[in-house]
Amino acid sequence: MAEVKAAVTTCYVCYSGGPATDSHRTSLERIGAVFTTKPLVKVVPQALPEKELLPQQFEYEKIQEDMSASLFRSLLSSWIGLVVAIFIGLCISPFVVHTLGTEDYGYWTFVLALTSQFIILDLGAREAIVSLVAKYRHEGSPAKVSEVLSSGTFFFACSALLALLLMCAVLPFLGSLTHVEPHRLQILQCIFLISALDTAIEIVFGVFDGALAGSERYDVLTSLNVVRLIVNALALWIVLSAGLGLIGLAVTIVSLRFLQRLASCAFAFHFNPQVKLRRSGVTRNTLTTIAKYGVWASIIHISNRLIYRVDTVIAGIFIGASGVTLYAIPLILIDQFRMFAETGNGILTPRFSRLAASGDTETTKLILLKWSRYSLMLALAVGGPLMVFGGDFLILWMGKGFAASIPILLLLTLPSFLTLPTMVFNYYLYATNRHKLNARVLALEASSNVLLSVLFVRHFGLPGIALGTLIPALLCRGLILPLEATKSSPITLADYVRGSFISCLPLAAAHFAVLFLLRSAIGAQSWLGFLSCNALGIAFFASLLWIFYLGSEEKAYLARRLR
Repeated sequence: MAEVKAAVTTCYVCYSGGPATDSHRTSLERIGAVFTTKPLVKVVPQALPEKELLPQQFEYEKIQEDMSASLFRSLLSSWIGLVVAIFIGLCISPFVVHTLGTEDYGYWTFVLALTSQFIILDLGAREAIVSLVAKYRHEGSPAKVSEVLSSGTFFFACSALLALLLMCAVLPFLGSLTHVEPHRLQILQCIFLISALDTAIEIVFGVFDGALAGSERYDVLTSLNVVRLIVNALALWIVLSAGLGLIGLAVTIVSLRFLQRLASCAFAFHFNPQVKLRRSGVTRNTLTTIAKYGVWASIIHISNRLIYRVDTVIAGIFIGASGVTLYAIPLILIDQFRMFAETGNGILTPRFSRLAASGDTETTKLILLKWSRYSLMLALAVGGPLMVFGGDFLILWMGKGFAASIPILLLLTLPSFLTLPTMVFNYYLYATNRHKLNARVLALEASSNVLLSVLFVRHFGLPGIALGTLIPALLCRGLILPLEATKSSPITLADYVRGSFISCLPLAAAHFAVLFLLRSAIGAQSWLGFLSCNALGIAFFASLLWIFYLGSEEKAYLARRLR
């Protein structure tokens, strides 16, 4: 019996690449207790080379085993939740815009874009929390997790206080930043203060979102967000119908977000019951680790905020509130598209951390190759209809007054076909503490974005801002990032290009050809035509994937998991 227990434990150690903890040994010994008369499979000696432990023919089975359970649950629940969020957002946005009016909606969007820039003062610590929690949970060290969360809470609280003070310092200059009438400045300042408080609270509670993400409980984060969005939509309908305007809108949204964050805090401790926040847990070493990790992560945060949020600020400064609304509406669609893709890739950060800790480069390589390909397929599946039917949808959704937003939507959608496949490198670099490269690339893109947008808006108006976003995205994330990231990853640039773009060229050509054919034959100028074109396009695209792009193992895996 002792030999059986030792064999089971040895098999686990050989397979996982890491030490078997006490809990693992207990479970394995229970399994071994079943085998009392017949020997187990032949035990692989621990001295065997890694390549023999992980033969090429079992790579797919190995990664599916590694990615099953929590990874599949996180991915599926995140995507389902995001679909619900997108549907709710698309339904409520026209009501909010038309109830408030383009001017007030523009002011609200401008304030959100401005205050959200101060979230960068968390200095990238959330990503540090995700990576460290995943690492220490994998090592079975709740004391270390407690240290990370205690130190993280202190760090986030200081960051939130600094952000709040800086936002209060900006308040007197709010009127000079936008074309607001003097009699409406007081309302604008009021919603700015409410939004500033919300931003500070978001920074503080970021540590608990990071703890849930590090525990790979993206399903909980998604569920909380979906519940908030549903309640939020009902509350906004009541508040705006009652004529409470911008103040009512701001108070409602901020209050519901605060309740969501309290719930995420409770769940973070529920899934980490041995973790305690203690003053003694705030250690200099942990704070230093978080800060060092966060230096480059903060640059990434700043860059992302500039890339995704500064456009509406530029529109507000150079064109006014109405220009903000015309730009913000297509930006909503692009943001939802981007979030959908980032949700799928974002769950990989804790998984890459665990693989790095165990030294499993084969599985890491396979995830990088497959996920970049899947991301491109997602870009084609969503970006294709946006390019072909997006203009028709904007008119149907918001009205003919938003025809000027169509060029903006097309320009903002275009880079996704190059940038989405590179997202997997972002999370790999985060997990392996090599995100300095990502920070440099994004900093270059962000600075170029701001300069070109300010330059082009003077000559081309709102489309000029979108053009100033398009060019740096294609050059920096589309070309420079994969070129440099593949140098420090298990895959080569040739593997990435061949596995993602070259293999998907026939798929892209057939997909776009069918979409244009459907638009010409059926038309997308009515809701019936739009929905029919998209349904047929999705069915055709899914058929191509199933027949030509998914292997037998992938089909069997999907069928097994979706039952």
